[in-house]
Amino acid sequence: MENTTTASSMRTVGAESGEGETGSPVGAGKTRGGSSVRLMAALVIGCPLVAVIGCLSWGVLLKRSAGADQQRALVQTTATALAEPVRSILDGGEPARLASLLYQVAQDNKLDRCTVELSDGQELANSDRTKPLKLPESWKANGPAPVQGVEGPDRAGIIRARVAVEVGARGTAYVVVTSTPRAPLGSGRDLANAWAGLAGVGVVAVGLMAFLFTKVHKGLRPLAAIQGALRSMHAGERSAAALGVSPRWGAEAGAWNGLLAERESLRRSVMEKQGAGPADGVRAGDSSVERACDAMSQGLMVVDGSLRVRYANGAAAVLLGRKRAEMSGRALSELVTDAPALDLVRTVLGTKGAGVGRRRGSVEVSRLNEGEQSVLRFSATRMPPEPGQASALVAPALVMVEDLTQQRVADQARDTFVTRATHELRTPLTNIRLYVEMLQEEGAADAAVRGKCINVINQESRRLERMVGDMLSVAEIEAGSMKLNTDDVRLEPLMDELRDDHMAQATDKGLKLIFELPPKLPVIRGDRDKIAMSLHNLLGNALKYTPAGGTVTVKVDAGDSGMAVRVQDTGFGIAPDETERIFEKFYRSRDKRVASITGTGLGLVLAREVARLHGGDITVESQLDRGSTFTMTLPTLARAA
Repeated sequence: MENTTTASSMRTVGAESGEGETGSPVGAGKTRGGSSVRLMAALVIGCPLVAVIGCLSWGVLLKRSAGADQQRALVQTTATALAEPVRSILDGGEPARLASLLYQVAQDNKLDRCTVELSDGQELANSDRTKPLKLPESWKANGPAPVQGVEGPDRAGIIRARVAVEVGARGTAYVVVTSTPRAPLGSGRDLANAWAGLAGVGVVAVGLMAFLFTKVHKGLRPLAAIQGALRSMHAGERSAAALGVSPRWGAEAGAWNGLLAERESLRRSVMEKQGAGPADGVRAGDSSVERACDAMSQGLMVVDGSLRVRYANGAAAVLLGRKRAEMSGRALSELVTDAPALDLVRTVLGTKGAGVGRRRGSVEVSRLNEGEQSVLRFSATRMPPEPGQASALVAPALVMVEDLTQQRVADQARDTFVTRATHELRTPLTNIRLYVEMLQEEGAADAAVRGKCINVINQESRRLERMVGDMLSVAEIEAGSMKLNTDDVRLEPLMDELRDDHMAQATDKGLKLIFELPPKLPVIRGDRDKIAMSLHNLLGNALKYTPAGGTVTVKVDAGDSGMAVRVQDTGFGIAPDETERIFEKFYRSRDKRVASITGTGLGLVLAREVARLHGGDITVESQLDRGSTFTMTLPTLARAA
């Protein structure tokens, strides 16, 4: 077994934080009480003040931003609304009305200015009515066309909207609307001074809070750690190692740890007197415990403080490729060669200088075993110390090993399916959108174009419906909930539907689509919709994987015992080692000619499942570069009954 890639990041949880100093003496309660009062006073004064400053500033900013947005919308709407009246006035040769119109609009909407300009900036008229209108017979643009749309606000707070107006044969003019947003809560130096004053008071309050908190924090830190331990105890934690706090936090921490040690000693004494054996409840050599561990599908190892394996179950030996008999007593580094996994165990055991505390974590590693990629997850958890153990540094760790290979393969298959399905769904949706646009633009004047657009939209919508139906049907198959709505199925209309739906696709691709049907088709017993879906998938695949100039033939052979529908093509063909794999979900052929053809990889899976639910099957015969023949067999009405 060779390790090639180490993946995923290691995550350690439950670690105690902080490099505490020795806490205050036990008799310092009065001092801590006074500090707490000062801290509370600072919080009561400072927090509301900071909140007021923040809310005022935020409200002003929001209101100003909203005012600017409203003004941008106003100038844009006004410029757009003016475009058509301006065009009518200029086309009608009534320039005298233009200045009055601009003046009236500016007054009604409280705008700074409305003008009509040429591309070089020359004004034809404005809302000030100070510019006499002289309308040339024609004009040409000098230089690049002015930028249309809404601009601003600039540094001066000005917002400007410009809309182009095509004036007959004369050229292009521009309607320009200018406005300045109104300040919502006062502006300028007064508002700035008010903010500065409030901000100064806030800074002083925050500084006072920080000073008092620093003074009192040193005395409260041990009590906070003990409070956290009490909450863990209330939640159900009973391990003394998990509830202990760092002795570096002073006399309070030492007293708390002493109480825990006395409690643990008393608990063990009581349990041993009651005949329960060791308090940890797991006795070496207990056959029932060993059988339970061996029944687990996850690998399980107990590693001591010197990184030696004290116990390993059968699953751990299988996952690590070792013999179980040789694992006990061996160094973990001899059995596990993945550096992230070893670092994880060292961190949990506290042998990497990480300090003492509750720690657990997990890491995923990738391995290459005989050419196949596998993914293992290692999880490590610190175990409670053994009876009489003086330090938690040498407490053993429980290491679990899980095989995530199949889960990762399933995740990859799901991601691949989502990508392919998205691309596959996009194609008919794009075609529908394009032909709807063509129908809107050209359909009213051309009946032939209108008919073509409607036909394509109908075909693509039905294609989209079939694709969504395929996905839902596969989900039903996986859930085991697919049911057949059986009834008599007549094949004549079914074959006509198949021909109508795919003839246009074959014609567009330059393929010959031939139906060789007997004079009379039998009546079969089954689910018409699901049989039609299977036939559509078979015929659609044949058309998809046959190059231009080829032929696709649909033959129906009927007998007393059953019927067979053969879909034969002259396409790329399928390699012998892939003839069965193509019926696997999401599988795509390795042929490079197929890579560029989109598909969800679900059609053949669904078609075969439907055939088998009806008591039939789908088989394939194929030769590379010569084509393939898919045969769907179904029982006739009498045999199905």
